Amino acid sequence: MVAGLYDQQRGAAVETGLRSQMITREFRKLLAQEYRRLKSPGEYAATLHLSASYLNEVVKAVTGFTMSHWIQQQVMLEAKRLLYHSQSSVKEIAYELGYEDHTYFSRLFKKTVGRTPGAFRGQYHK
Repeated sequence: MVAGLYDQQRGAAVETGLRSQMITREFRKLLAQEYRRLKSPGEYAATLHLSASYLNEVVKAVTGFTMSHWIQQQVMLEAKRLLYHSQSSVKEIAYELGYEDHTYFSRLFKKTVGRTPGAFRGQYHK
């Protein structure tokens, strides 16, 4: 009896873990497709038909980081790529990434990367 209960509990824990991994994988896939359009955790949660708090809890449990972290990292990775490989202005890049206010984008970039977009571009284009 005890062994049977143990197996049931273990099976439920494994099933919960698999569901968490599946949800996280779906979030990361959606993020890779929609990071230019969707910026808030709530928008991703609504698209996945989950509550924002539950989705954030699951993503953090699986990856160790919040949804906001992953969203920000995805956007900044693309911003770095565009700054390095294109001649577009910071304003154009901000707009391309879904930011209407390029000054907000520049502040976010500096906060996340540690230098301004112009300084980042200048470091590699000397």
